[in-house]
Amino acid sequence: MRTQRTTSWCELGALSATMNPSNHDLDRGGDNVSSNDEGRPLSFFAGTWPRVNVVDAGASVIVTAEVPGLTSDDVNLALQGNVLTVSGERVLKTPKRYSVHRQERTRAKFSRSVMLPCEVVEDRITATVAHGVLTVTLHRSPDEGWP
Repeated sequence: MRTQRTTSWCELGALSATMNPSNHDLDRGGDNVSSNDEGRPLSFFAGTWPRVNVVDAGASVIVTAEVPGLTSDDVNLALQGNVLTVSGERVLKTPKRYSVHRQERTRAKFSRSVMLPCEVVEDRITATVAHGVLTVTLHRSPDEGWP
């Protein structure tokens, strides 16, 4: 019988970073994700959670983020200049009288900052969480040439 070594996701991520360090540095983008005792990120995507899209929709900017299992109460938003920060914490609760036999989904704090393409009006921000996706709509500042 021949034994074959299995490569873990962390090893694949390290190999990818070694082969193309510029993409690895761009992916990390200064994001903060909780880590385990070995210093490895708890995220499969090695530090880029939640995944974020920023779309310029003309009179507004729409930011979407994948936040499965979270509600609007679990997510915090902060705007400083043209940088939007999405942060929060995933807390998993085990009902009383239950015992956990395996737990791969763990408690995790997260913080992700993205630069917006323009100045926005702070008091015209709306945010919703539906079907595991956070959608933040930020209206462009009148100084940017939009009503």
